Amino acid sequence: MALVCGHDIPIFLINIDSPGEQQKYAFCLMFTLFAYLPQAATVTALYDIACKSDRSNGRHDLLPLWISERLQWAVSVMHAYGHEWACQLVYNPRLRKGLGLRDGEGVERLWSRLRVFIPITRTSGRSRRIWILDRQVRALACEMRDHLGVYIIRRFKTGVKKQSSAAKAVLQGTPHSMDTLRSEWEAQRLAQLSVRAHAPARLRREVDAVITLQADIERVEFAIEGVRAQFRETRSSSESFGILARLFRTSADLSNKVDSLYTSLNVANTFPELKGLHINFARMLLLTRDIKINIRKRVTAQLLEFDRLDRAAGGRSNPLGTKLHQITRKAISKRQPAILSSIRKFNKYCVALKEAVKTYNISQTFPIPHQLSSNLSELRDDPSLYEDIWIAPPPAQTAPKWLEDAGVRCGIHAMLKLERCKEEERRLKFECENLQRWFGRELAATKLALRLSGSTYVDLGGYLQAIMSSA
Repeated sequence: MALVCGHDIPIFLINIDSPGEQQKYAFCLMFTLFAYLPQAATVTALYDIACKSDRSNGRHDLLPLWISERLQWAVSVMHAYGHEWACQLVYNPRLRKGLGLRDGEGVERLWSRLRVFIPITRTSGRSRRIWILDRQVRALACEMRDHLGVYIIRRFKTGVKKQSSAAKAVLQGTPHSMDTLRSEWEAQRLAQLSVRAHAPARLRREVDAVITLQADIERVEFAIEGVRAQFRETRSSSESFGILARLFRTSADLSNKVDSLYTSLNVANTFPELKGLHINFARMLLLTRDIKINIRKRVTAQLLEFDRLDRAAGGRSNPLGTKLHQITRKAISKRQPAILSSIRKFNKYCVALKEAVKTYNISQTFPIPHQLSSNLSELRDDPSLYEDIWIAPPPAQTAPKWLEDAGVRCGIHAMLKLERCKEEERRLKFECENLQRWFGRELAATKLALRLSGSTYVDLGGYLQAIMSSA
């Protein structure tokens, strides 16, 4: 396990000597880091499970108070989108002030550069393996430190300039002002964080098991349809079609029983906000909510797999290898029918909810979920995928703009992106000024040493200390 700075330069490595990546290693790295920092320094730690680490530290005081007061946690970007929306509102660095465009994936990039040592160290002894990794990480740190100027320029051009231009283009096309978008965003956070009491863990596991069972049954139905189409092409016997028809009826009967199984969980009793709504509408709304949570987890996992393939194919990362590439593509193709089936079911429930509003005399201001695209590339940039379904009537007479107006949602997304770009630009300018001051001190020490030194051996450290003390 490693700790890297905001420039992806490794600082500390810790040897994991127990099964699993336990939280004690992260807390140990934080404690060691603060021992080398000034007393006024503050730190933001981006970690895959920062939400759990923050909660553990808050409940059990694992870190001393003088560290906890100066430490805030955030989830690294690529892992944040796999968390629930309520968690992202608090820990997603793209939704928090002050974190700029730092993504927290520097450790992953470090492991990518160290992958070449896997076959070398596999047969090495323990001490030899640690020595090799230590020397290589030290060399990488020196190389990256020497190229900090290039890093700043690259971050400014490909990060700040490009993303801020795209965000400004979106904001210019929306009729809403920045103050309106900012107030709508605050209202959205306040409303969605006020309903953070979700179902207990036991009920979530049961619901996930039921939805997974439903997906398996639908995958069987999809396979039966494929066999039926193949039999039609080969003109199989009527007996074969009869067996397939019975299999299809059995699968449909199982699907109905799964719906009854979901009803038996009494999910509606867990949410008092649904009191007063028709039982069928409440059941349909909760089922739609659970299906969307399941879709979000599956789609996020598949998008991460697609990103892995794209990086390998584009030459931006180490190649996966033919075997691993085929395994990844096979796993993606195997899971995709179940994901598309869940999306179709979710969209069907969205249409049914709109009809149920009229049937059961539900208030027209009740927020009905929007349908999802069956194109995974479009879902990647769809902010509604990561939002939970509203399960309580809004307190106002009219639905809030952030919930109903797609233009407001896109504007909020662009506003947050522009704010992060401005924060990153300020940070890069500050780092650039620090780099220039450091270079000026080093250059002054070199010139002074060349003028005053009477021998060919020059001790720059002594002259640098003299310059620093006189400054």
